[in-house]
Amino acid sequence: MGAYALARQAIYDAQWDRDANQVAKTNTTVQRRESNQAFEALQSSIDGDQPVVFETSDELLALRSVRFANEFGLRSVLLGSGNEYRRIDEIKATGRSGILPLNFPAAPDVSSPELARDVDLESLMHWGHTPSNPAVVEANGDGFKNKKDVLKNVRKAVKRGLSKTVALHALTLGPAKLFEVDDQLGTVQPNMIANFTLLDGDLNCFANCILIGGNDRRRTIGVGRFCCLR
Repeated sequence: MGAYALARQAIYDAQWDRDANQVAKTNTTVQRRESNQAFEALQSSIDGDQPVVFETSDELLALRSVRFANEFGLRSVLLGSGNEYRRIDEIKATGRSGILPLNFPAAPDVSSPELARDVDLESLMHWGHTPSNPAVVEANGDGFKNKKDVLKNVRKAVKRGLSKTVALHALTLGPAKLFEVDDQLGTVQPNMIANFTLLDGDLNCFANCILIGGNDRRRTIGVGRFCCLR
């Protein structure tokens, strides 16, 4: 509750600072306030020109962050927790874009009876459901963006039902559009920054070439192969 109140106060203070400076510009009898870099950094978000990313630790905090954003008219993006499948209908109804985690939890250690007793049912269910979370989000019509480039887990998500088309979009054009840099990144066309990977097949294959800013960044593996993505 304290963090929520602190965040609200920060927005209120930034709004007041903006309005006070506007008054000072139009009324010469009002002294202009001392510059505050923190408040100035928030202005583009308060004015709706820049999205605000809310890091959420669970599905309930995701919904709470949307209520916060609605209160102040912010363009929010949810940095997901992997638990979105638990409240997918409510999260879908918010209409917010999300960045989904691909760092799936490791299998619980049940190698001995003693260790197995320490693993609760919720942990087991979460371990089992989390790789399906991207497919659940896709099936419910939400955008899917990649939080961490873990290709092994992208493939796992595809095996659990995520379409390859959406997975590829999540690694390329999706993030570029989310942060409004799709005029520079996300597609291969003239006048775009040349960051791309050439594959000899789909997501389960090898990279024949990796370019960053137009420069070759491939590493030879064996004969005639480069940068294995497995």
